[in-house]
Amino acid sequence: MINCKPLFPLLVLSAYLCGQDLKLENGLLLTLIDPSGTDVRSVSRPALSVKFGHSASPFLDGLSFKARWEGLLHLETRSRLYFSFAGAGKAKLMINGDDILFVAGEDLSRNESERIRLNSGDHPIVLEYDSPLDIDAAFRLYWRGRDFARETIPAAAFFRPAELTEGDILRKGRTLFAESSCIRCHKGSLSGTNLMPELARRAPSFLEIGSRLNSDWMAGWVSNPKHLRPSAKMPSLLHLDSLETAIANKDTRPWDIAAWLAKQTGDAPKSLSPDNPNDVNKGRELFYSLGCIGCHKVGHEPKETKDFERLDLTEINKKFKSGALRDFLRNPGEHYSWIEMPDFGLSHAEATQLAMFLRSLDTVANPTTLTGNADRGGELVSSLGCLNCHEMPRANTFKAPTLVSILKSGHKGCLANVPENVPDYGFRPEEITSLKTFLGKGIDSLNRSSVAEFAERQVSALKCNACHSLNGTQSKLSYLPEPAFRINSSIGDPDSEALGRKKSPPDLTNVGEKLRVDWMVRLFTGKLGYKPRPWMQMRMPAFPARGQKLAGGLAQAHGFPIKTPSSRFKEFDVAEGLKLISTNGGFACVACHGVGDKPALAPFEGQGLNFAHSRDRLNHEFYMRWMLNPQRVNALSIMPRYADSEGKTALSDVLDGEADDQFNAIWKYFLEGDL
Repeated sequence: MINCKPLFPLLVLSAYLCGQDLKLENGLLLTLIDPSGTDVRSVSRPALSVKFGHSASPFLDGLSFKARWEGLLHLETRSRLYFSFAGAGKAKLMINGDDILFVAGEDLSRNESERIRLNSGDHPIVLEYDSPLDIDAAFRLYWRGRDFARETIPAAAFFRPAELTEGDILRKGRTLFAESSCIRCHKGSLSGTNLMPELARRAPSFLEIGSRLNSDWMAGWVSNPKHLRPSAKMPSLLHLDSLETAIANKDTRPWDIAAWLAKQTGDAPKSLSPDNPNDVNKGRELFYSLGCIGCHKVGHEPKETKDFERLDLTEINKKFKSGALRDFLRNPGEHYSWIEMPDFGLSHAEATQLAMFLRSLDTVANPTTLTGNADRGGELVSSLGCLNCHEMPRANTFKAPTLVSILKSGHKGCLANVPENVPDYGFRPEEITSLKTFLGKGIDSLNRSSVAEFAERQVSALKCNACHSLNGTQSKLSYLPEPAFRINSSIGDPDSEALGRKKSPPDLTNVGEKLRVDWMVRLFTGKLGYKPRPWMQMRMPAFPARGQKLAGGLAQAHGFPIKTPSSRFKEFDVAEGLKLISTNGGFACVACHGVGDKPALAPFEGQGLNFAHSRDRLNHEFYMRWMLNPQRVNALSIMPRYADSEGKTALSDVLDGEADDQFNAIWKYFLEGDL
C-alpha cells in the first residue's frame, strides 16, 4: 500500500470539523504514484479503470501504480453502514482514522466490512489501492444500509479542499494547449498511437468556405474572434479590438482576408425557401423542443441566466448564406469534424424550418465595410499561420519555433502579457500560469491519453449540463423560460406529448455505470437507429468524432471496463421472467413498458422504456440496483418499489418471493426471451 504523507491530513480535517474555515467542494483528492513519479488531482468519485499496459495518468508513464483518495464523507443522518469494494488488486478503507476494510486479489467484492455506525456530519475518509501486476486495474467503492441495497457511494457525498492541486493546474494547461491548437504551430516530439485525442482536431476547412459564409461576417471574425464570440478558441492574428477599430484606422486587412476566402467557392447551396408559410413558427417550436435554448440565446431572458455563456443567435443571418445555414444544421460536422455543435439528425424539412426561424431573428443593420484585395488577403493567409490549422492547398510561409526551442529559450511569444507579432489568444493571467506550468512540467503527457479524463473534458466542452442534470447540479434548461407555444405545441401524439413535457432528459450522474459502452457508442455517434424515449420532444444528438472514446471514458471514470462484463447470476427459466412482467400473476410491468412491437397497456402518468432495448442498454449491476429501489436512484421516478428492505416482494408464490431471484429472472427473459 502507499507509504507517503497524506495530502489531506486528518489534522486539517479536524480543524474543519472544529469550526475553522476551510472551503470545500464536492469530490476527493486522488494521489497516483508509479515508478515515474507522483500525480495529484481532484476527482469526483473513488473509482478508476485502467487497461493493463496503460498508465493510470497521462502525467505518469509507469504501468503498476498506487492510488490514494482522501477527503470527507458527508452523511445527512446517523447511519449503520457496510462497506465493500469491486475490482482487482489491493484496497484498504479508513474512516475517522480507523481501519474499516482490507481486501486483495482478483475479486475485491468477495469481502464486506463489519457494520459501522457513523453519526451525521463529515467523516475523514482515506482509500488506498494497489494495481494488480498482470491484469487490468479496476476499483469501485460501495456501501449498503438497513434500508438500501449495495450501491456505489454517490459522488455528492464526498468533499475535498477547494484549492487546485498542481495536477489540476497541469490539466487546465494541457486542455488549453489542445483547445488552442498550439501543436499546429509549435511542432513537438509526439509519437505513438495513444496521443491526447484533442490533438487530432483541426479548425474548419477553408475549402469552398466562400459558398457558405458571408464576406462581411468573415471580416469581422478575423479582426477579433473573441469580439464576436467570447468563448472563441481562434486567436486574433491582426491585433485589432474589433472591426470598428479597423474602419477607424482604414486598415483593410480583415476585408483582404475575407475577399480571398470569399473566392474559395464550390457548388452554391440551394437557396433557402419555406415549404409553407408556417415554417418560421414550426422552426421556433423546434428550437425550444430540441433544447437549443440550453446553449443559445434568441432574445431577452431572466437575469439568472446571464452567466450561462450561451451563444447569441440573433445575428446568425450575418454569418451564413441563405441555404448554407440549412445545410449546416443538417450536418454540423461536414466541414469541421470536431465542432461542438451536435448533430440532431434533422430532416431537410426540419432544417429548413429551424433556419427560417433563426433568419427571422436578425434586426441588426448592415455594417460599414472597406474594400478588400483578395491577392493581399491570400498572402496574409499564408504568412499569418492560418494554414497551420485550416485545411487549404496553398503554400504556408508562417514559421514558429518548436516546443523544444521555446522551453530552452524562455521565449514568451503567445504567453506574453502583451503579445506582439504573434497570435493573440487573449489568455487570462490564470490561463497563462496554467499553460506555463504545463509547458514546464507536463508536455510529455501529450503522448499519453486517458479516455476517462477525455470524457471528463468533453462532458464540459459539449455542455452536457445544458440539458442533463449532473452530480446534483440542475440542467440549464431548468432555469430557462418555457414559452407558451411550447406548452400548446401540437407536434406528435397529444397524449405522448403531454407525458413528454413532464419528463426531463435523464440524469447523467451514474451514466458510466448505468449504460453499456457499445450502446453508448451507437448513441453518441448517431448510429442507434431508434429513439429510447419516443414520447419526448427532445432528442439526443450525435457527436461522431468523439463518440467512441467518450463512451469508453465514461465507463472507466466510474471504474468499469470498456468491454461490458458478462452478467453473473443463477440460471432461471425464461417463462418465469415473462410471467413476472405480465399482468397475470406478475408485477404488471407491461402496463407502462412496451415489449418489442407490443405497446404499453396503460402508461397512465408516464411511459417506461421498451423492454426490447433493456438488454442492449443497461449494465446488469445497475439494472438490479434500479429494480430494488428506483427512488433511491432517482427520487422523482414514478416506478413503484417492489422489494422491501428485507429483499422480498409481494409475489411470494414465485421464486419464494426473493426479489434478487425474481429480478434476475426478468433479466434472463430480456436476454433470451422473444422480444
